[in-house]
Amino acid sequence: CLLLSSGALRRVGLDNGNGGFAAIVSQSSAVEYLLSAIDRHPEMRAAAMSLPIFSLGAHPRKVFSCTPEQMAIDAFELMEKQRVSGIAIVDSKGQLLGGLSAKDR
Repeated sequence: CLLLSSGALRRVGLDNGNGGFAAIVSQSSAVEYLLSAIDRHPEMRAAAMSLPIFSLGAHPRKVFSCTPEQMAIDAFELMEKQRVSGIAIVDSKGQLLGGLSAKDR
């Protein structure tokens, strides 16, 4: 979890305890697991939801964005140049309209 929360990796391999490979865990599957654990143990919900985001290992990062009028290729070039996996789509006032992910290519 520490490697995933650092932002250095998006997926990590898990050892099966016998020196073999067991599985790959992604950031999204780790979040899904945590949310399902909270659902199974409602007494944890209040404590988990009252934690500041930074205490969970989130680090502030600049958010890159484009407008719906910009060419898709420009958005993907921005992601590549800034080494990010997604950008925000915003209107002329900076209001969030949606997001674009590198997986959308």
